[in-house]
Amino acid sequence: MSIDLMQSAGIEDLASADDLETLCTSFGSLLGVGIRIVDAEGRGLASHRLLADACEYLHGFPSMTGECESFFQRILKPDGDADGHVVHHCYAGLAYATMPLHYDGDLLGNIVLGPFRPSRGSGAAGQAELTSGVDRAKLETLVERTRSISAEGLGRIFSAVVTLLLVILRMGHKVMATGLAHTLSVEESYRQLLEKNKELEDHQRRLEEVDRLKSNLLATMSHELRTPLTSIIGYSDMLASGMGGGELTEDQLGYVSTIAEKGEGLLGTISTILDVASLESGRFEVERQRTPITEIVESAVHKVKEASPRRDVKLELGELSSAVVVVDPEMVGKAIYQLIDNAMKFSKPGGHVQVQVRELSQRPKGDEAVGYVVMAPKLNWVEIMVCDYGVGMPQEIQKKIFEPLFQGDDSVTRRHGGLGLGLALVKHYVAANEGRVRVESTEGEGSTFYIRFPREEEPERPSRG
Repeated sequence: MSIDLMQSAGIEDLASADDLETLCTSFGSLLGVGIRIVDAEGRGLASHRLLADACEYLHGFPSMTGECESFFQRILKPDGDADGHVVHHCYAGLAYATMPLHYDGDLLGNIVLGPFRPSRGSGAAGQAELTSGVDRAKLETLVERTRSISAEGLGRIFSAVVTLLLVILRMGHKVMATGLAHTLSVEESYRQLLEKNKELEDHQRRLEEVDRLKSNLLATMSHELRTPLTSIIGYSDMLASGMGGGELTEDQLGYVSTIAEKGEGLLGTISTILDVASLESGRFEVERQRTPITEIVESAVHKVKEASPRRDVKLELGELSSAVVVVDPEMVGKAIYQLIDNAMKFSKPGGHVQVQVRELSQRPKGDEAVGYVVMAPKLNWVEIMVCDYGVGMPQEIQKKIFEPLFQGDDSVTRRHGGLGLGLALVKHYVAANEGRVRVESTEGEGSTFYIRFPREEEPERPSRG
């Protein structure tokens, strides 16, 4: 739809019917004369009708009623070529005056005043066409009773009516222009919104295509990189064990061991990237089962002790719990392993890392409280804490630490290696098992990571009677 602010408008578009009726009634009652406002086609918009006694007398003759109506219809349609008001004499010897109404160069309608008795001239010309049976003397007497208006008076009346009517039309035009401008603004906003939606749809299609290409790339990486690396690691182990043609010298054994170690590291990095991609796209399966949390934690601690190169950092188990959780043990184990491994990496020489498991019962608060009532039962949790006394981190880094590829401190992370994917994986692993993870840290004093899972309640055993 297109709207033109400069489009032509009729009287009915710029002024309400009530305002026009009020104008006609006010002037007609004040002047004691009929007044009518019509549009450019001669259709009535408002009127104050006063039928003169002479007119009522003539309408008593059927033939004259039609003649009077025909005369009145002829003068209603405005004459755009008229210069000022025009006086029209009717059959009764009375008169009607019309004034075309122009606004901004457009002919909008006509103002019709009458019937009235002209102050000068005679109605004899009109009376010559009267039907038989009309008492001319009586008619003349009735004409004399009609309000007389001079040509000068007509000018003043039309000037007042037109002036007030133009004021009404200008006000209406302003309101109309404001409304049209608002409509145009809304239309333009809607058009821009449609364009933006189209851009977003195109962008979404491109993102879907990128995601598809990424999936293909990851599948290629899985095959083209992991398979050769498996062979490299396997053959390195064979060489180290003497299956490649004899015993190796000490230097050769060191070289082969380095190849195997770096291959394992590269394979682990590739596996981590694939895991993050799978978790973000939702293409992974969670096999949840009832498992004692202690089993998962102790297994993760044991793996870190075997794999971590940090022999100068003490890793100890603190308070443990026998609580049962419903999680994917392998996935949660990876999350705990990652947190402990990070704590070992960022601990100072001679420092220690402590892992604890505790049970919590607390009433819901914050976002957790939505949907709960005041007397709702407490929520039961199992919380794993991994505490280190290493470098710590400032508050602004703590807000971003779980974002993929985020490196809190390039100098530290480069010294210890890594892609910045470990904590992002932890967040995904924990969330996939309906858990939550957070961190508390003080720069220079260390960090504590908390993983929390809903605690599985033991079913009540029936009592023996």
